[in-house]
This record gives sequence, structure tokens and C-alpha cells, in this order.
Amino acid sequence: MDEQTDFFHPRENSRLFGHNDAERTLLDAINAGRLHHSLLITGPKGIGKATFAYRLARHLLKPEEEDGLFGPPEPATSFDMSEEDPVFRQVAAGGHLSLKVLERQKNPETGKIPRDITVADIRGLSDFYRMTSADGNWRVAIIDAADDMNANAANALLKVLEEPPERSVIILLSHAPGRLLPTIRSRCHTVPLETLTSDELREALAAQDLFPTENDLELLLELSEGSIGTAAAILQIDGLELYREIERILALPGGGFNKEIDAFSDRLSKNGQDALYEMFADFLERALSRRVLATARAGHAPAPGGELDRWLEVWEKVRTLFAQAKGLGLDRKHTILNAFLHVNGTVQGPSAR
Repeated sequence: MDEQTDFFHPRENSRLFGHNDAERTLLDAINAGRLHHSLLITGPKGIGKATFAYRLARHLLKPEEEDGLFGPPEPATSFDMSEEDPVFRQVAAGGHLSLKVLERQKNPETGKIPRDITVADIRGLSDFYRMTSADGNWRVAIIDAADDMNANAANALLKVLEEPPERSVIILLSHAPGRLLPTIRSRCHTVPLETLTSDELREALAAQDLFPTENDLELLLELSEGSIGTAAAILQIDGLELYREIERILALPGGGFNKEIDAFSDRLSKNGQDALYEMFADFLERALSRRVLATARAGHAPAPGGELDRWLEVWEKVRTLFAQAKGLGLDRKHTILNAFLHVNGTVQGPSAR
């Protein structure tokens, strides 16, 4: 699921921040009667892909207005719909018969979320398209996210895309479209959604009663990559201060083996600090990535033992360390200290190893 807010499932969300150009393009295609039968909506997590997809679905599912006294109705100028509209209510309740949604959902019996969207799910989609639309209008399917399909499901989807029924649209959401089968991508019209601008991010956060300062907004936009959900999470657990603390530690002489780092690792490894620890792991990788870019831009060429190679090496070591710690359930404090141990060796140079 790709949400723009913590408070609503995207099917219940009537507000979309940003993406006006993409909406305008699709609206023009609908009004001209040339909407593609398969749409691939792409972009980073949390920027509103699912919210966008449900807005499009509701617009298509709304019964067409009949001609009035003065001719046909004016074409729609946006996908906006009142929350009181029957179509909006049916979609929000998950009960519209002409809308099929495939997503990984928690099993009510086991409480677990399946790892994949399976071939059985895709077969259910084929059955859906064989049915007559509830009102003779569009039939719409949303796959959230296509990245979650296993190999068999992806191959089964190809058959659906090859023979699309009339007045049907399938909307695929993807955070990493390059990982999808090329044959799936080639059968879809791609709708790329951009990360939000600082003004759009500010407006979206204000809707959640979150008000970053101007000094914080630029860093927040960079760390969240324009994702409202990520930006909100960063603000709610004081993630900006966490990132600045990481930067201060990285700037310490000798890499920072001192009481400050020991206290820092103690704090992040306590019970109940899961979100903060995971954010730390992400932020440290980003901070090291920035060191790599800064070193390259300073004119350091790749060379064995050179500064650029050393930062690349520590970045890769830290990424591997966190991946292993997550997969094997390693002690968090030791993981944090080992990460800074790798950094310490890089800051001091080859002689420290």
C-alpha cells in the first residue's frame, strides 16, 4: 500500500497532494476516449500512488451523466469527488462490485501478511473481468503493488494484459518498475509520479497538523524523498535530530569511539525503539552515501586505498552489516558499534586497519 497519510487507507482518502500534471494527462485521455487499458503508475513509496489510483478508479466508476437540456455535460476537469457520493462510499467501504483490488492483506486466521501476490490472486482477476460490469460501465482493477507479485503471478498477469476486455482498466502500482518483467512494462502505459515539492510536502504535512520549520523542510524533503508518510514518521519520532546526531558523530576526530557513541547505541538498542533503530540504519547509509558523493565531487578518482574507495568500502560494509543484523536478529547495540567501527577505520585511513 502506498499512502499519503497515516489516517486513511488510500481508498478512503479524498485528498491528493501534487501530481496535477499526471492527473490532467489521464483526464484528457479519458475525455478523448483514448485511455489505455493498462496503466503502470510508478514512483517512490509514500508519494500518493495508491491515492492517485483510487481517485482515477472512482472517476471511471461514476455513472456517466445523461445529456441535459442544452446538450452533453461539460467534461470533468479533475478526479475530485465528494465523500458523500455513492461511488466514493462504495469504494471506501471496499464494496464496489466493479472494482477489484489485489494487495497483500493480513490473513484473519493467522494474523500474518503473505509474502507475495500469487497466481491464485491473478486468476481471481481473470474471473472478475469475465463478469459483466455491475452497471454496464467500466471495470477497474488495482494491483498494489505489482512489485509484490511472484514469478508465476507475473506470468499469469501477462495473459490478462494481452487480451483486455472492453471498457476495462487495470492499474498497476510499482515502486521499482525496473524489476517488473519487460513484457509487462511494454504492455502498459507508464504514468510516472514525481516526488513532492517542498510546498506540496508542507501542505500535506499541515493537513496532519505537522509543521516543520523552514530550516528543517529542506533536510526533511531530502530524507523523505518527497514521501509524505516517511516525512511524517521522521517528524513524529524526531528523526531530523537523529540524522544530525549521526552527522555529528561522523565528524568526530578518530571516528568517535567515546562515551557519546556508547550512550547513543544504548538508547537506540532499548526495547520499544524499533522505529528509531530502523530509521538510524537508513540514515547512516544515507549519510555515508553523501560522503561518497561529496568525495567524488571533490575530484577524488577511484584508486586502491584512495579516499573514494575507502568511503565506498565502508558504505558497502555498513549496508551488509545492517542486512545481516535484520536477517539474523543480531544484537542491536553491537550492530551499531560495529557500524561505527567500520566508519572509524575509514576516517583514520589505511593505517587504522
